[in-house]
Amino acid sequence: MPQIDAFTLLLPAADQFRVLLPQLAARYVELSGGSSDDARAFTETVSAAMARVTDGLEPGAHVHFSFAPDAAGLRVELSCEGRRESADVTIPVAKR
Repeated sequence: MPQIDAFTLLLPAADQFRVLLPQLAARYVELSGGSSDDARAFTETVSAAMARVTDGLEPGAHVHFSFAPDAAGLRVELSCEGRRESADVTIPVAKR
């Protein structure tokens, strides 16, 4: 399986855009060779991080996402208005 690229994304923090993140996180895991269980776990972790970063934000705020492979699997960094969170999923080498 080829190495997956890192990418960044800027999304409005509004509810109608939040539904995109779990789908994107799951697909990123699957493209990286992770299982559906890996994708589900990463989606839950990323969604929880998103909720913490966006809790109580004013309308019009945007969240910056940075998705990247790392030595153990995948990592996403989230930031918004000085708040920062990260989420990781381990994908065993045999799957990558």
